[in-house]
Amino acid sequence: MAKPRRATAEAFYDVFADFPVADQASALKILEQIHRLAVREQAKQIRPSAEAIAADAIRNYEINNPAQNAALLLDDEGHRGGGPKQ
Repeated sequence: MAKPRRATAEAFYDVFADFPVADQASALKILEQIHRLAVREQAKQIRPSAEAIAADAIRNYEINNPAQNAALLLDDEGHRGGGPKQ
């Protein structure tokens, strides 16, 4: 969850300080629930595993590196050994 701008946070603190104590308690309960839900939503986001990131890096290297990409080593008729296709 992004931090609010400093001016926004300070304005909130000023308004919050002017609330009666009972209203401050209610506002804190509401903010606590908002924070709890934000943490839950952030945990639900799908994050790729380290293995998936490594596999993608290897796949991208092989695709973009002609020496590793066997399709680039075929001649025009599809036979190996023809050197890189132009």
